[in-house]
Amino acid sequence: MRISFFATYRNISGVHSVDLPIPAGSSISQAIRIVLQHFPQLTSHWQNEVGELHAHLTIVLNYIDCASLPEGLETRLESSDELYFIPPVGGGA
Repeated sequence: MRISFFATYRNISGVHSVDLPIPAGSSISQAIRIVLQHFPQLTSHWQNEVGELHAHLTIVLNYIDCASLPEGLETRLESSDELYFIPPVGGGA
């Protein structure tokens, strides 16, 4: 499965995108655990001290924000899916 990191997460992981062995039928939550096993340096940026995901972490599945999916982070994945991890964005005038 293709995993892509944007902005700060790209800098921290050292890659823009990577193919990881995430079994079809896994949930997004399970995929996150696998990603963090491969990139443990992201853990403190994605989770608090008790392992809960930070609210500012945006996770996108095939161009759809996971927060808007009916099953949320329990949405089941296909091998052809793509997950994108996007840090908070600020700025403006």
